[in-house]
Amino acid sequence: MYDHIYGGHASQTEVLSLGCAEAYQHALMGRYQLAMTQLMKHDPFMNKTPRMNNIYIGFANMIRLKKALHRYGSTTKSGMYEADFLRNETFTVERLMRQLKPVYEFAEPDVVLECKLLEIEYLQRRQELDEAYHKIQQLIDEDKSASQSGSFVDDSRMLIDRGVANTCRPMPAHQALEH
Repeated sequence: MYDHIYGGHASQTEVLSLGCAEAYQHALMGRYQLAMTQLMKHDPFMNKTPRMNNIYIGFANMIRLKKALHRYGSTTKSGMYEADFLRNETFTVERLMRQLKPVYEFAEPDVVLECKLLEIEYLQRRQELDEAYHKIQQLIDEDKSASQSGSFVDDSRMLIDRGVANTCRPMPAHQALEH
């Protein structure tokens, strides 16, 4: 499938990992059904690589969480069902976030970063901007202490490009009083 990239020299694990990452990219673009279809093509048991099951499940949960966050932030029901809808979506998002915590232990650093960004996005949608800003500061501090190679700059640029850092920055007191 990815012979044009790897020239036929990739291991099955590398191909599955790339397929999972590609599926998640579809989710980032809002194409959730295509993302899950793409992910199902790379089922580790179907491809005889059960060792990759944890990564596969992690990406599946990331896609589901991205879809749930999209629904959580953009869909509102009218009338008396709005509170029930919001409660159900909150429960779904929180359950998926708990399922992603084990991914932090075994996944690649870029996948762990994506999981943490999903958590920040959830806090933003809940209007818990101080907590989201605190998580961003933690990410930056962890990255500063973990590497001296410049990935801190890349990760910080990515946070700024996504608008995460700017939307969570606490407002100065004099501006808050004006609003």
